[in-house]
Amino acid sequence: MSSDANVRLPEPLLTQMREAAAGEGKSVDELTEEAAKHLLSQRLLEKFKQQAEERRGSLTETEVEEAVNRAISEYRAESRQKAGGIIRDR
Repeated sequence: MSSDANVRLPEPLLTQMREAAAGEGKSVDELTEEAAKHLLSQRLLEKFKQQAEERRGSLTETEVEEAVNRAISEYRAESRQKAGGIIRDR
């Protein structure tokens, strides 16, 4: 779904956008959409990184890996019980 929106850019930036878009065979709108998606995904990634650091606390890499492996094993064991079948750990 697409909606129209006007975006104001300083002239030097708009010139760069036009040149980049032309060089890539795209419209300025397409390039603007790509840039917005990239910026928002980068911000989301930074947010996730910050949350992960907060949750991690003072755990070492080894401790984190051990906790992840333990959680995977527990999940697989629960899945085996629910399915009544055999799911082998790797």
